[in-house]
Amino acid sequence: MRTKKYDVWSFDVWGNETDGFQINHRSCFQRAVEFPTTHRVFNQGALREFSTDNPSNEQILDTLIEIGFLISGVQLDEIEIDGESDFSLWIEDATNGFPICQLEFVEG
Repeated sequence: MRTKKYDVWSFDVWGNETDGFQINHRSCFQRAVEFPTTHRVFNQGALREFSTDNPSNEQILDTLIEIGFLISGVQLDEIEIDGESDFSLWIEDATNGFPICQLEFVEG
């Protein structure tokens, strides 16, 4: 199984649901965390066939729970994951947009 490594950054967040949230500061929770990936093939059999190896949302959630960043019991529908797997991923609370953490790509 292939993996990608990310630094996991936690945030000091200011603001509220009404006025919005602002990241005041970030600190590294853990460096070079290995996230398992899922291999996906696109345009299979076509001239422009390509494949990717990126962590799925479920693999991201499971890994964040395994390293102790998130508590067990957090469900996928409670978070939103956005960004580019080869650069940076942002995790937010799905109910109010509260910034939870950032995954910064290291290698993979």
